[in-house]
Amino acid sequence: MVDSWFRTGDVGAIDPDGYVILKDRSKDLIKSGGEWISSIDLENALMAHPKVREATVVNI
Repeated sequence: MVDSWFRTGDVGAIDPDGYVILKDRSKDLIKSGGEWISSIDLENALMAHPKVREATVVNI
């Protein structure tokens, strides 16, 4: 945490009602289990499934 903010690498804004709106990512890689994984590749794999209409990958 820096200045009471948890830095996820996501780009967002706070709307007039105080809600956080995610707009983009500062990079398209997520570190998981010591390996770098492309969030775009994960989203494309999810979107390839016929029952998935829309997908996004967020690093938590």
